[in-house]
Amino acid sequence: MRRTRALIDPSRRPKESDVGSKFPKSASSPSAAATITTLTVSPLASEIESLVLALHRRNGGKLAQLDWDWRLLEPALGIDSLDLAEIVVALERRFRVSLFDLPSPPRTWNDVLRAITQNATPASP
Repeated sequence: MRRTRALIDPSRRPKESDVGSKFPKSASSPSAAATITTLTVSPLASEIESLVLALHRRNGGKLAQLDWDWRLLEPALGIDSLDLAEIVVALERRFRVSLFDLPSPPRTWNDVLRAITQNATPASP
């Protein structure tokens, strides 16, 4: 019998009541107990997450939240390069920052959040 590994590790997902608290990134490894992450929910993070998940659901996905450590084209998201381009253009127009012209282009969704936070100039609504 062949074992397969789940794409989404539920032990890494915080509950809504855990937001702002500290807990290990992964409960599966002994060294992970030493790695603590502080989770925060900001309006910017919510906006990015809802944009990504809207495209994910449009493509038939059923994820409830975004894992910020995932690569931009993570297979579990079910988005392709055109979907990513749509997200990037929307974010660049909204926050007036060219994500892939930065000295260190984003590789994960957390990198996108950090890049926008550090370089953005919000556009008028």
